[in-house]
Amino acid sequence: MSEFDERFAENQMQEGAGSINGSAFLLQRGGGVVTCAGRDVELIPVTDYAADRLRWVYGRAPATGEVVRTDFMGMDRVNAQFTPDIPSYHTHKRITKCDAQGEFSLQGLKDGEYFVIASVIWFVQSPQGGLLATKVKVSNGKTQKVIMSS
Repeated sequence: MSEFDERFAENQMQEGAGSINGSAFLLQRGGGVVTCAGRDVELIPVTDYAADRLRWVYGRAPATGEVVRTDFMGMDRVNAQFTPDIPSYHTHKRITKCDAQGEFSLQGLKDGEYFVIASVIWFVQSPQGGLLATKVKVSNGKTQKVIMSS
């Protein structure tokens, strides 16, 4: 297990000029589209510790531009206690919400790499869907566009 580099994470979450605009959705077996509408989207600076946590939940940490998914049935790992669960890991992130169309925007980002995590969940007798994660590189204060689906 990697150490959490709190100083790096805190510095990375300082105000910058870049942004990430994106959407998150999953396709149902019948062809319907379900978005992340109304659900949280998390932005986490890429650290070795964060990558370890994503590997624990998703089986691997995503590469830049890759989307990984854990189905709702596998989300028991998300709710389980990750050890060690460093409290400051949870404070050095940003959270936004997807709008009604399943789109989100994260503004004021420093250049660097981030993990973006979104949940897409619906109910048909029981919860279905899952969590999506990707890695995004912000550079030169520009806006990055991401589409999260699998």
